[in-house]
Amino acid sequence: MIAENENLTQRTDNVSLPAVEPILRPSVDTILGPALEQLNKSIRNVSDKYEKLNDLDGALIDFNRSFGSFLFGLQANNETIHWKHSPTDQSVRQYITQKQQTTTNTTHLPTTQHKEAITDVSVPAAPSTSTENKARKRRSTAPKPLPVKKKKIESKVENGYTQKVLEALIAHPNGLSRKDLVKATDIPQPKVIDCLQVLNRSKVITTIKVPIINNNL
Repeated sequence: MIAENENLTQRTDNVSLPAVEPILRPSVDTILGPALEQLNKSIRNVSDKYEKLNDLDGALIDFNRSFGSFLFGLQANNETIHWKHSPTDQSVRQYITQKQQTTTNTTHLPTTQHKEAITDVSVPAAPSTSTENKARKRRSTAPKPLPVKKKKIESKVENGYTQKVLEALIAHPNGLSRKDLVKATDIPQPKVIDCLQVLNRSKVITTIKVPIINNNL
């Protein structure tokens, strides 16, 4: 019995076992490479879309500012101008004709008007408040020449003259005579008279006539 067991042991030792082949496993790059590449493409796509959204946001901000300025201009126009009716081509032509006639009458005055008595011109105090009906009535009248601050005088030279006269009057609240205005502004007296008439018509200044005192009496 013992002999048989020994024989079995010898036979088993002589049997050769088959060779085990190594198991090939894929690398990490092979497994995760495609997924990481797809993730990278998605992130780049999201980044590009975010930059486009940022550019769109900046464009919308600029448009909002521009459109807000446009709406502010419409609101300011609505608050300052009360249209009784929409302007027509005839009313525009009539306005241009009246403006040209007013400018011609202002710039070409007879020389006899330059020999008037010396007057004191002063800047008035703040204008008194009036009712809305009176304000609308003044707006409905024919357009008058406006001062330099409203930029309605067509001639640049006359614009500069009027500005000098107005600055001289502001510097002397008690008023100046025409001769003093000529000295203060270094402007010819006929031009000074034209500027005073324009400012007087537009209610910017008031003219006070002072009687001439005869020193011979």
